Amino acid sequence: MNRNLPQLSVLILSSEYPPWIEGGLGTYVHGLAKFLAKKNVSVTVLVLGNSKKEYYRESAGIKIYKPALTASVKNSYADWIAAANLGMFQYASMLSQKESFSIIHAHDWLVSGAASALKKLLAIPLVSTLHSTETARKRTSSFMPEGGIVSWERQLLQYSDKVIVCTKEMEQEACSVLRGCPTVVIPAGIDPETLEEEKAVSSINTPYLLSYGRLVPEKGFEMLLDSFAELKKTEFNLHLVIGGKGPLYIPLTKQAEELGIQESITFTGFLNWKERNYLLRRAAAAIFPSLYEPFGLSAVESMYKGTPTIASNVGGYRETVRDGQTGILFQAGSVASLTEGMAKLLNQPLLSHQLGKNVKAFTVDHYHWQEIIAEIIEIYLQQILTEEKRN
Repeated sequence: MNRNLPQLSVLILSSEYPPWIEGGLGTYVHGLAKFLAKKNVSVTVLVLGNSKKEYYRESAGIKIYKPALTASVKNSYADWIAAANLGMFQYASMLSQKESFSIIHAHDWLVSGAASALKKLLAIPLVSTLHSTETARKRTSSFMPEGGIVSWERQLLQYSDKVIVCTKEMEQEACSVLRGCPTVVIPAGIDPETLEEEKAVSSINTPYLLSYGRLVPEKGFEMLLDSFAELKKTEFNLHLVIGGKGPLYIPLTKQAEELGIQESITFTGFLNWKERNYLLRRAAAAIFPSLYEPFGLSAVESMYKGTPTIASNVGGYRETVRDGQTGILFQAGSVASLTEGMAKLLNQPLLSHQLGKNVKAFTVDHYHWQEIIAEIIEIYLQQILTEEKRN
């Protein structure tokens, strides 16, 4: 396999990439690109544009482009998606005239239009990673943008030669969108080098719990505040830090005031990875109360840092967190179950110590990008070989 790698050129299509990160998708794509480049793969990343200004930089051998919008955009989210995909398609078409791409790797429905059109234009394989599905998210969220998201998801899966999903549950979700979807389960990866980097943030002088993610309904932060209010009745000297941004920021601050716990909560806003790592290493525990979670990379990050981890028993957490061994699982959506789990961890120092012990080695063994990238490259080569035989 190694003799083929210098000729492998991957075109990655994504809606997120540093510094434009909203959630786990951008972190995943960054890790993917970084470790592909370490394997001497030529990597070009195209990020959906959102302005008339074009952006380009090269970092660690990775070429990163954010095309300018070439079509007018009204106030509709769907209009922006259409314009951004058109700009991405046109820019990739131009790049393909001077660089021969081997394969396209698309990420989620937001780039479906560009990905499917480029597959036809360039006549090369398309691999996609499905990070979540609209159908599953709709069960817990009313904040979804307008437009035919399910149809975009289905289009991406129909044009994909192989679909990477991170968990068995996501495999079932993909098949619910498109029957017979050509899936393969490969978990998301962590980058230990990045997880060791830290940047100090405002110090908190009392023991604190940490939770972070996009402030949207499916992440379960509203329930976390209710649970923390219950915990504060007995754990007076305790603080809660919530990192992230999103549409629930103002509602959550109002909820904290109504519960009378606003003085015991810090909303940090968006945390970059260095700030997140700093807070994780010092937290009494990390709490991830999602109502829907396709993979749950945050829990793996927490375990790597040796932070006692509590997560809801949904989606990817059921596969990444081993209850009682690497963390604690609680009943999703249950304030009582989460409160019990947090109290159990805080009142049993030995359990807390055991959950943090040897967990770092577990995450490196199971989720290191170095191992995962080899599986993804093998998928690329298989699809390229299949395409060559077909032609």
